[in-house]
Amino acid sequence: MEVAAVHLPSNRYAGSPSAGEAARVVELRRVLAEPPRPDVVAGDMNCPPGSAPYRIMSEAGYVDAAVAAGSATSERRVDYVWIDAGQASRLTGFAALDGEGFRRVDAAGTPWTLSDHAPLMVELT
Repeated sequence: MEVAAVHLPSNRYAGSPSAGEAARVVELRRVLAEPPRPDVVAGDMNCPPGSAPYRIMSEAGYVDAAVAAGSATSERRVDYVWIDAGQASRLTGFAALDGEGFRRVDAAGTPWTLSDHAPLMVELT
């Protein structure tokens, strides 16, 4: 199984929302064009559902694992696990892991989290 981990650019470094979207599209197309074709594409795509990168993944024959699992509850999400439609039947579980295992307290008693994004987990058979 081929897995591609991505972190597409945010608008912060692109200069504008439209430049950010264009940069994400270029990088995503590059990932999809590089053989072998990934079975899974996962990571911070810095784009909401319905955006150009989201549509590219759908049109390229990938399934949003959160949607397939019935777990897509936020239109503000920017992290995804995409599974090639030919492998989608292997999806048996999906979760955003935002529980206590990802929260810490430093020596001064200040709470912090390992990331500002909840890690995503998929189970494939």
